[in-house]
Amino acid sequence: MTSTKAVKTSILVFALTFFGQLAQSQKLPSGAEVLQKVVKGVEGVQDYEVSLEADVHLERVRIPRAKATMYFKKPDKVHFDSPSIAMMPREGVAFNSAAVLEQYTAQMIGEDTVQGKKAFKLQLAAKAATARLRQLFIWVNPENWTISRLQTIPHEGRILTMDFSYVLQDGKYWMPVALTASFGILDEGGMRRPQADSSSSPETPLDQMQMRTPRSGSITITYSDYKINVGLSDEIFKPQQNKQ
Repeated sequence: MTSTKAVKTSILVFALTFFGQLAQSQKLPSGAEVLQKVVKGVEGVQDYEVSLEADVHLERVRIPRAKATMYFKKPDKVHFDSPSIAMMPREGVAFNSAAVLEQYTAQMIGEDTVQGKKAFKLQLAAKAATARLRQLFIWVNPENWTISRLQTIPHEGRILTMDFSYVLQDGKYWMPVALTASFGILDEGGMRRPQADSSSSPETPLDQMQMRTPRSGSITITYSDYKINVGLSDEIFKPQQNKQ
């Protein structure tokens, strides 16, 4: 009888240990750990230049397809060679994971699905009260540790969602090749309202877009012709002086 009890006790201890280890192995990483993996994936990228092409479909705004070259250099230097790209959400176009890790605290929300793939959802809160974006959500693909989606916290009923696609560059760096930024308005039930349509054509589209945040619509950006670690000069990033 005592022997039977001992066997049952051993089985119970084994089961608790096994399932405890299984639960531990399935424990989600912390938000900081996820961001550190995202940063590590591109830590070898010191600088790059890339061609951008954007299709803009925004409420009350019609502008032709925009093209530009974007230059990036660590730690946080960004330059666009065309003013037509100024309406783009810079936080997405030139997403800097190292800066995000430094400037935000990350909380793991849980697992989710983006574009049919598993993703970790994190909530980011700015460490500084002066940050332009105080809070946002990001979704990270654990297969290659890239940001698959970024979404702002709704402010005054407005919300911005950015979805990314990536391709492996130089056989080792996952870099974005497409970004779709969707602007929307939340109704009283918390649902996104459909995109409004308009045939108006402002005389100065860029000025018009800079005067107000888009209420609804989308911007699709494609990236091509990456040149990574070419030793970009700091001169590229200096403010241009207006010629008299």
